[in-house]
Parts: sequence; C-alpha cells; structure tokens
Amino acid sequence: VNAQSKYDSLLLEVSVANETELPGLFMDLFVERRLDSLELALRFAGLASESALRIGDSLNYTRAEYAMGHAYRINGDYNNAVKKYFSAVKPARNNGYTIREKAALNGLGLTYYTLSKFDSALRYHFESLQLRERDGDPEEISITTNNIGLVYYQLNDFVKAKLYFERTLKIEEDNELATDYGTYVNLGLTNIGLNDLEEALANFPITIDNCGENCSPKTLTEAYDGRALCLLANENYVEAESDYLAALELAKNNSITTSLPSIYN
Repeated sequence: VNAQSKYDSLLLEVSVANETELPGLFMDLFVERRLDSLELALRFAGLASESALRIGDSLNYTRAEYAMGHAYRINGDYNNAVKKYFSAVKPARNNGYTIREKAALNGLGLTYYTLSKFDSALRYHFESLQLRERDGDPEEISITTNNIGLVYYQLNDFVKAKLYFERTLKIEEDNELATDYGTYVNLGLTNIGLNDLEEALANFPITIDNCGENCSPKTLTEAYDGRALCLLANENYVEAESDYLAALELAKNNSITTSLPSIYN
C-alpha cells in the first residue's frame, strides 16, 4: 500500500511539474517500478532520458541511460544494454560523474562477459578497476577484481584467474566483506583448472562449513559440486556421492540450472 501510494504521489507530481523537475521525477518512478514491472520502469527511464536531453540535464540523462542499460541487461536484451551503457559512459566521463562512469563500465564488462566477448569484458572491467582504485573503496575494488578473475577463468587462463581471485580474497578478508565465501569457491574451481586438487579441497570446505546465511544457494551448490569433483578424483566415492546429492538438492530447491563462478555486480 505504501509503495502504491508513493507511486501515485509521484504521478501526481509529474502532472504539475515544470520541465526542469521532470527528469528526476521520471527517475524516481523508474526506481519505484523496476522490481515489479521492468517494462514500465524502462518507459519511465526513457522519459527521463528524453526530458533530460531536452533541457541539458547531463546528470539525469546519464542516470537514465545507465538505468535502461541495466534493465535491458536484466531482461536479456544485451545489444540494447550495450548501447545504453555506452550512452551513459560518455557524459559521465565528460562531466566527472565518476560513480556513474564506474557503474556503466561495470555494466559493459558484465554484458560482454555474458555474450562471451571476453576481450571486451576485460577492457571495460580494467577501465572500471582503474577508477575504483583511484577512489579507494575496497568493496568496489574487490567486485571488479573478482569479475576480472571470472573472465580469465572463462578463457581457461587459470594462472591469471587465480591471481585476481587471491587479490579479491585479500581485500575481502582485510575488510571483513561477506563475499569472501564466494571467492573461496571461485578459487577452488580455478585450482581444479590448475589440477591442484589438494588446494581446491582446502578452499571449498571454508565456504561449506562457515558461510551460513552469507552464501547464496548458488554459491553453496558450486562449493559442494566442486568438492565432490575433487573427492571423486581422489577415489573417495562415498563422500563424493554425499556432496553431489547435497548439490543436487540445493539446485532442485532453488531452480539452479548452471554452475559458473559467482558474479558480484
């Protein structure tokens, strides 16, 4: 009821707003509807972009273009997502909107990752990393180093993947970030790729035994699945079967259909 009341109130404000107020109000409407109606949220972001462009409001134009990029990516429309992220990067860079630039570059990296265009994904994640290192926010840096590790993992460059996952883990542990349990899984999977099963077997239990509510079901599924693979290779069939069954149960109960390292975005 409160959400609907706020939405109705914003619509009323739009009906009487002057032109300079419209871009911000349309963005507020985007935020209100982005979780329950992506199509409607996209329409509001489009109106925000159009009205901001009309009056030269570069900040809200950047916000709106990024918002549309994010919505298109969530909706699986990756070509339009790329177009909108690029539309957000240029004004963000030209006007010093660093937060918006970092977000749009990250969006480009994630979208190109999904499209398996890994060279482009690396390019934009490294650009985002440069800005994040300059700003010095540990959590933001760890998100991007993790994403870079994921790209190298998909390229089967496990040496570089491990380098970036270890860097991520150090930042997370130094700053007590809960995402470190996902990084232990990423490291475990990478160590399997390096055929270092002993080290992989040391990674997965840290997540399985300790993450509790700090783990998504997907992360925990990957941990059980990865440990089972190591146990099977070591001919520990009973424990391997137990872990595979645990992974299967988690996957069935949470509709998990893929097993890829986690992406924090």
